[in-house]
Amino acid sequence: MQVVLIGDSHTHFVIPGLNAYLEKNPIEFASRVTGRMLGNGAYMARPFFRADDDRVMFTVETYKASFASITGRDWLSRDDPNIYAISMGFHSARVYKSDVWRRYAPWSLASSYDRTPLSTATIEAISEDDNKFIFAFLSVLLDLNVKFFVISAPPPKRTHFAIRKNNIPPEIVLEVDRIYRAVTARFLDRFGIAYVLPPPSAYDGEGFMSREFNSNPNDPHHANAAFGELLAPYLIEEMCRLGAASPKASRQTSEFASSAMRTDVTGGQS
Repeated sequence: MQVVLIGDSHTHFVIPGLNAYLEKNPIEFASRVTGRMLGNGAYMARPFFRADDDRVMFTVETYKASFASITGRDWLSRDDPNIYAISMGFHSARVYKSDVWRRYAPWSLASSYDRTPLSTATIEAISEDDNKFIFAFLSVLLDLNVKFFVISAPPPKRTHFAIRKNNIPPEIVLEVDRIYRAVTARFLDRFGIAYVLPPPSAYDGEGFMSREFNSNPNDPHHANAAFGELLAPYLIEEMCRLGAASPKASRQTSEFASSAMRTDVTGGQS
């Protein structure tokens, strides 16, 4: 059995943060922890897998190659022996960066920005459509009895080009992001799928990504490894819940996560 971190490009920044946390807080895992991003999350807005009765296979070549490089195969099987931590479903940028928000706005903000209002239900439908293949993939994993949980993308950046160059008001970006994330959380809750969200210290006073985790403002989406380190106690707790560690390590990890929830303080750089 392995614990395998996979998903969109945010995975690339979570993994080094998790490794840094584990160097400082060794956990007696009963299995190897490994991971690699599948590739660009843009492919998740279109069909990226196919499934039969006993397995689900990636159809995007970069996804197939990345997954095979860490597991030796390009599919997940029924009752798969591994535990998967999957980064997908919370990346709202495909929706909030659209030029449509130069003419429209969530109904609660429309009058403030002289834009045509869109109802919450409409934005929810847009968000569901953007995630329809991701939701289908996660549903297949449930049907195949695969052990997994979902990792959220970091908060949006105040420095995103949608705000700086496309003149989409920050409040609109935040409201669209809020609705999008709520749609994903509602889907996951409905099917009892566990997920890890950014804790409060990941956000600045407005609701964007805290500057501490935005070490590259020219990168429109990704947090740094310190964000991965911030998430690490919560990720490890989910891994242990799914059986990745010895009973002693599980108790130790629960203590780490409880402490992190009380203090919500990040660790150092990876």
